[in-house]
Amino acid sequence: MMMQENEQRKLQSLLLQIRSYQDALQEIERQIAVTERALMEIIATISALTELPKTKQSESFIPVGGGIYVKSEIKDKKNVIVSIGGGVCLEKTTTEAKAYLEKRKKELEATDEKLREQAQKISAELESANKAAEDLYIKLQGEK
Repeated sequence: MMMQENEQRKLQSLLLQIRSYQDALQEIERQIAVTERALMEIIATISALTELPKTKQSESFIPVGGGIYVKSEIKDKKNVIVSIGGGVCLEKTTTEAKAYLEKRKKELEATDEKLREQAQKISAELESANKAAEDLYIKLQGEK
């Protein structure tokens, strides 16, 4: 009887561990989704910066928020303003801006890779804990 109570506590502990792994995995999946969106935005921005000097148009639509845009005239196609964080913006050439974005892209790709590795490790731990809990549950059912 004492052995069965001990194993029931062990099963409860395993179930808590499984829940913890599931929560951690969900959080990592959210972080991966955020990283992927940021990467897609950077790729699109690099493409736009590549095309900007080639375009013959001098008008553009600037988003002001809430799906609202204002028509604007592009006076300088060689320089852009780059937000470098903390509310600080710098004027850079499109080439410099693309280099900055490429560096940021590499950082995000490295972060994405680390997150995926963490997810893989947690998935393996989760699978192991699920198997242990299942085995213990079956054992407890046989002892009844």
